Amino acid sequence: IAWTGIPAGWEAVDTLPDRPLRPHEVSSQILAIAPTEDIAVIGENYELTILKSGQHDFDSKTFQTEMAEIYLSFNALWRADDPKFLVTLLGAPDAASYSSFTGTGRFNSFASAASGDIDLDFLSQFFAHEVGHHWIPGQLGRWPSCNDEENCSPRISWFSEGFTDFIMTQAMLTDGGWTQDELLNYTNQYLRDYYLSPAQTARAHTIDELFWQDYEYEKQPYWRGFLLAMNWDAEIRQQSSETKSAMDVLRTMYENAKAAPDSDKPELTSEYITQQFSALARRDLFQDVEEHYYNGEVLKPNSEMFGKCAKLKYKSLSPYDVGFDTGETLSTGIVTGVAHSHNAAAAGLENGQKFIAKVSGGGGDSTTPIVLEVEDNGKVLNVSYLPVSGDKVQVPQFVRVNNCNP
Repeated sequence: IAWTGIPAGWEAVDTLPDRPLRPHEVSSQILAIAPTEDIAVIGENYELTILKSGQHDFDSKTFQTEMAEIYLSFNALWRADDPKFLVTLLGAPDAASYSSFTGTGRFNSFASAASGDIDLDFLSQFFAHEVGHHWIPGQLGRWPSCNDEENCSPRISWFSEGFTDFIMTQAMLTDGGWTQDELLNYTNQYLRDYYLSPAQTARAHTIDELFWQDYEYEKQPYWRGFLLAMNWDAEIRQQSSETKSAMDVLRTMYENAKAAPDSDKPELTSEYITQQFSALARRDLFQDVEEHYYNGEVLKPNSEMFGKCAKLKYKSLSPYDVGFDTGETLSTGIVTGVAHSHNAAAAGLENGQKFIAKVSGGGGDSTTPIVLEVEDNGKVLNVSYLPVSGDKVQVPQFVRVNNCNP
């Protein structure tokens, strides 16, 4: 692909590999042009191109450093030698009156756009998940095929999304961006989300059907897959006296897939994936996928997930509920769908107010007040309330008892 008519002082960037292209790569490119001062190329043994444009609360240098650390940590985690990757971040339209973000992953690249007030920590975690998709599932084999739609096995979303979250946390630990305490907090949040979800016992085919229609079903592969990964990792570490981990299995899958010709890449069925982990766990792990993903039986966390640094206990928690229609509110910038009997309404949130920003709280945490900034008849208000509703549920949580960060 050749660019013509590029303005003076601008440069083209892309993810085209320095070798013959495979068909799926041609259809999954990100190509961009930008002023050269917006572009940075980092790395000696690899080439990470970072394009940042638009106004944000962090500068280009900070963004470049953060992205480089994440990309380096993934290459170290996989012991990979991928030479090229492209990251683009654009600003949001001037008309955007609230915090917003969008992004998409493609071949060796991730393109995104965000409003100026986007939180860099959130952006980094989201980016780390998307970079993780470079390996899971694409570098480990090929998607399973099925022509008989009525009798197809459930999709492997539990692996493609849940295990991507798992390697994202491992990469964050690798580059020092996270501590074990932060992994513990992240796991507890996923346990809260999963146990308080109305779709907790949904079967896999229902999850596939409603994935793009309902948030609670969309998140089930993330929550259940991540918890399966953490459970299996704990089992493998126990069975091997801490000499092996789930990451060792994933790296072996990666090396085997790299060595295989394109026509003979392994098909990533649930049976094949679980088989790779079962040998080190010393039991058939496919039964876990059948029970907890296919059939919707409640998944319990391995009590030894965090070893001696944390104990598993149960807490009585109320389901998380913000009390208004977040999707419609964020898309229009106008508060919509406030439940009259909810804490939100009692705190002063009303339909028709202009939504400015979430100041704090949220993110599925039902134990911390959420604070929203809204405008009502020209007056800016902070509305603070506990985002909960319904009967309390017994939720497993890990409580730190010793130093998790020796």
